[in-house]
Order: sequence, then structure tokens, then C-alpha cells
Amino acid sequence: LGQSIQGFLGGFKIYVAAFNSPEDYTLAVRREDMEEAKSVLDRIGMRWRELPIGGYFHHPQLAPIIEVLREVFERISVRPPQIPMLSNLTGSFITSPQELVADLLESHVKPVRFIEMVNTAFRHGVQSVLSIESSSRPVLPGLVRKNNPLLKAHRISGFPSIQNLNLAGV
Repeated sequence: LGQSIQGFLGGFKIYVAAFNSPEDYTLAVRREDMEEAKSVLDRIGMRWRELPIGGYFHHPQLAPIIEVLREVFERISVRPPQIPMLSNLTGSFITSPQELVADLLESHVKPVRFIEMVNTAFRHGVQSVLSIESSSRPVLPGLVRKNNPLLKAHRISGFPSIQNLNLAGV
């Protein structure tokens, strides 16, 4: 469905930013195309809601930040994950520092494949998922349950936002 949505609304420069569940996608649309895209979604009977965010996430428009972040990663030592970690981009396990850095960099400009992440976790015997969100409104635990009601979903609360980390000098 994600590709058909992207193709149908392609005239609006729409981009699928996340494949959240079989019937739940996050779409990125330029502000100037938003009203027309909403109208089209209404006409085809698709439910939607506008997310109160200040910019793009998981979108090619963020490409300029990749080189800046790559320079940061070149200055620090990245170790392999110590606990199982799934890629946002492929849904497969990340095992090496190189995979981790590539995933972190590319996840800014490519869609999140949350469906694949949940399916991989379940196939490998995971029974409980921990999500870390800086948002005051948790989304991921609900998406875990929507994709697979057999998985337990937990959220770390009180995690500082990127803005707070920035203000703290991190």
C-alpha cells in the first residue's frame, strides 16, 4: 500500500517516511502541497491526521546533515551493540559498529520499516520490546501492539529530548 500511496500522490512530492503497520503509514508532504494532499486522501476515503511536528523526519530533504553526522562518528569510537538492536531501515539485527553507524546516518533520509522490526523481533523469540521516545505522547508501544498483540511493549519515560540534551551541552 505504501508504494501505491506514494505513486497516487506523487504529484504532491509525497514521501513515505515510515511503514508503521499494514494500515498505518507516516507520510511527508511539503507544506505547500498539504491542503491538496488532504483533499485527495479524503476523496479516496483514507483516514489521516496531521502530526504536530516542526519539520521532516526520515526524509531525503535531510541529506545535508548526513556528512555533518558522519564527521561526528569519525571522531568517536563506536562499539557493537551490547544488547540486540534492530535496524530502522531493514528490520534486521545490527551486529557491527559499521552497521550501527550506517543505520543511524541513513535513518535520517530513508523510511522507517517498523513493521519489519516487529516481525523480526517476534520471529527471534522476543516477547517484550522497549522503546525510547523523546515525545511526550508515546507512539511506538501502540504500534508494537498493533503489529503483533502477542508482544509486550514498554517505553522509557522521562527520556530527555534532543533539545534538552543540546541545552545541557551533550
